[in-house]
Amino acid sequence: MIQDIRLHGQINNVIDYYATIAGKDISNRFFYEISAEDGHRFIRFFSYGNEFVISEKGISYKGTGGNFCEYMFGVSQPIKDMVKKDVINRLIMYGTLFDSTGENLIFTNQAYGFETFDEVFVKGNALCNYYFFIQSKFKGELKTQQEHLLKRLGRFLKRTKNIHLQDEPALIEEILTTLKDPDVILYLFKLIHRHNTEYYTIYKEFYSDEKMIKEHEYKILQDMTKAYNIDQYQLERIKIDVLYKHPDNRRIIDEYKDILVSITKEKGMDQGKVARLNRLRSLSIRNNIPLELFSALDELLLKGKKLGRIDEPEYIKDTREILEGIFIGGHLTENNVSKEDLVTLLKSKQTAMEKRDLRFEGLLLEAGKRCDEFFRDANNTKPLETLSNIVTFFDRFDAAFSYINQIVFMEDVDITEERLRSILQNKKIFDDIDSKIFKELFIEAILKDRYLTSFGKKKIYVMFKGIKDVEDLRMPLSTVVAQLTKANKEAILYRTVHYYFRKKMKNLYMELRKSDDFEEIRKELSAELLRDKIINKEIPQELFNKVLQDLKEEMVYLYEILPMIINNKDTDLREKFLKESNLDRYYVEELEREFIELKGIDPSILNLMHRYETEVTYQGV
Repeated sequence: MIQDIRLHGQINNVIDYYATIAGKDISNRFFYEISAEDGHRFIRFFSYGNEFVISEKGISYKGTGGNFCEYMFGVSQPIKDMVKKDVINRLIMYGTLFDSTGENLIFTNQAYGFETFDEVFVKGNALCNYYFFIQSKFKGELKTQQEHLLKRLGRFLKRTKNIHLQDEPALIEEILTTLKDPDVILYLFKLIHRHNTEYYTIYKEFYSDEKMIKEHEYKILQDMTKAYNIDQYQLERIKIDVLYKHPDNRRIIDEYKDILVSITKEKGMDQGKVARLNRLRSLSIRNNIPLELFSALDELLLKGKKLGRIDEPEYIKDTREILEGIFIGGHLTENNVSKEDLVTLLKSKQTAMEKRDLRFEGLLLEAGKRCDEFFRDANNTKPLETLSNIVTFFDRFDAAFSYINQIVFMEDVDITEERLRSILQNKKIFDDIDSKIFKELFIEAILKDRYLTSFGKKKIYVMFKGIKDVEDLRMPLSTVVAQLTKANKEAILYRTVHYYFRKKMKNLYMELRKSDDFEEIRKELSAELLRDKIINKEIPQELFNKVLQDLKEEMVYLYEILPMIINNKDTDLREKFLKESNLDRYYVEELEREFIELKGIDPSILNLMHRYETEVTYQGV
């Protein structure tokens, strides 16, 4: 007899649905109807006490069951799920909610609801989401049935890889086998966002090749974004998911998460672990892993952690004093926080951010609570108004910091006049409180970053010289955008040429030592990359020379200097080379890791070699 029936349909030009009904002898069962209401068509699936409706507006449900999807950035993930590496899927049972502790589930009989498709794909997975209900002979109230289903299905649904693989036959077999009920009938519904899925597939294909998006690929992705009108938030989620699932990136993020989890289990804050967190953040910049992902992990795992009492550094003392000052006296004015105080707070915020010191944010939260209490008890809004003014400056700092770092450290970021205009507007406001503060907070701070690349240095120079020229009416903003876009293209072209030049030379070290004339190689490589449509113009001589020079330094380091550093544990020699060479620090570290793995050397030597970075990255909270 028939064991399963599958229906496939399109709700619109974006959303597909697949409905599968599986169980023992379902051939004579009537389980769906197609109808219309107010001119809108819908398809309704049902069994006794259960219903799932798919319409042009969204989906509605009632009865047993729930929904599940693969976790991706943007999907709310409980800490319990986050710390278990084998938990890869989210499961929500209809009619359930957490108790006041946030630890235990409460089951209710209110198992019904409605969701728009935007809600389905924004709150859930951006590509694919599953819904289901169960028809069985199990008796009891609806909440009792739901609790029974969760106990049976919860563990495996949160861990099965068949949700990621979208392998419905295998998934259905798992569900029916786990339920151990020969009479059960499963109704499984899959919703697919075709535009998001197509973008995801293309982005993953482009990125996985060389861990970068090349110039012509970036143009393809931009065209897809416009043609499909994909929301910026969904683009970020897709990008982060692709980046995270790349094995090299996943190692960074998982290590960051593991360190955070270990910190939450300790009474104090281990300075060495904080230094490693900073280091992982620095490495993530090179892989274009958005810092928002790490900030979300920080907030989720470190929220409410009690730190041991230690002496406070000056920037925390200054912050505490200024924030405490807004509560002094009964007749406060907006001038209680001076321009000098704002400068001090901005510098303190930057220092706290560099050191990953959560006490700064804790002081702000504490001040906010006291402002609310002050208003409640004394009906005085002045402290709240003053704090709001301070927070506004912090928001401007965050916006400028985010935009500038994206432009400087990322090569596939979309540089627009709107973003530069926002930076320019924030600069004018910061200039009003101190003419030097913007340069100190952003230019000097970024230039001190040890992982700033040569192209990053060029972009920061172009950006801030351009902004100054715009302020002096010597240049339109569009010219600055064009200059920065050109710098990004040069950076992408450099990485592309570097990759394929290295790949082309069978014995790179010997070839580089043997000859200084590589003009024929430049022409051959240009022809190959042009033929394969990897680049759209011949490799410029100047850029090729830079690649050549960097590769020569790279070979000298790998075959001559690095063995000496390892044998003699000479970190000073390493630092001398990094200062005198043209190589970027993040790339040297990748070379070191590859060399040590290739030679079978104890990887702990890396900790010694990178000791200097750890010491300067974090000097203690």
